[in-house]
Amino acid sequence: MPRDYSRSQSPVSNPTGDRNYRDRSDRPKRKDRDVSEDAPHHAYRKKIKIPKKEHPYPSVNELKKRIRDVKRLLNRVDLPADARIVQERALAGYENDLEEEMQRRHRSAMIKKYHFVRFLDRKTATKDVKRLERREQEVSKSDLDAVAKEKKLAALSQKLDIARVNLNYTIYYPLTEKYIALYAAVKKNKDGTTDGAADDSDVDAGYKLVHATREEKPAMWHVVEKCMKDGTLELLREGKLDTPDVDSTGKGSQKSKIDKHAQSKTDQTKSKSKKSEYKDTKHATKGKGRSVTSAASDENGDESDGGFFEM
Repeated sequence: MPRDYSRSQSPVSNPTGDRNYRDRSDRPKRKDRDVSEDAPHHAYRKKIKIPKKEHPYPSVNELKKRIRDVKRLLNRVDLPADARIVQERALAGYENDLEEEMQRRHRSAMIKKYHFVRFLDRKTATKDVKRLERREQEVSKSDLDAVAKEKKLAALSQKLDIARVNLNYTIYYPLTEKYIALYAAVKKNKDGTTDGAADDSDVDAGYKLVHATREEKPAMWHVVEKCMKDGTLELLREGKLDTPDVDSTGKGSQKSKIDKHAQSKTDQTKSKSKKSEYKDTKHATKGKGRSVTSAASDENGDESDGGFFEM
């Protein structure tokens, strides 16, 4: 007879008296720590939101988007007159902001591009000015004849004036224009000597002036010289002066205009010559093709005629 295993007689089950059952009405125990009921709850850390940095300058893409939106709105026929006036004013303001931002970016790009070249020129020009001033003091204190001393001082004074203009050229050259260097590095030979190095009293060792005389100086050099007399160097540096009008010689602006006109003429003549050559070659190729086809047709015709008459 099989054994009768009931739930109470199962060997797996134990009587309830042997186990410690928790009363469900009691609060659950904390596993990590034992804290009293009156203790405050754990304060979680709040995430601190860092505010975004506001750019001091407007975004170009945002300004362009606003300009497009305003223009699209102004193209509507049913736009009221008062709203049209407001939108036109807004459009003028956005275009002005865009132009100012583009100028500011161009200015910063030009400053970054020519910063190192201007630094080297300014360093060399400063050394030249200090050297000439020191030389002038030495000559004035020397025991030379009055005539010889006067001649030397006059020559040094001219050189010092040019050196000061060179220094102001490196400092107050317009920041938004392409910078033309005044000094160039001197190449050294194998024996250590330099090619074409000028006197130590004139230029710094390792650098020489690209333009030896006043006539060879750039047009902006004469503008700086005139601004030194007028006291408008700061305006020149910020680009608030019309440089062609301020130019003392006027050679630079006229020469540039003449060069541009001549360049445009040469470009036009080149383009015309290229077009004429292209047309001639095109006609020649067409004529050759026609002659070849006609010759081939004549040959074929002779052969066919001869064959016909032979028949």
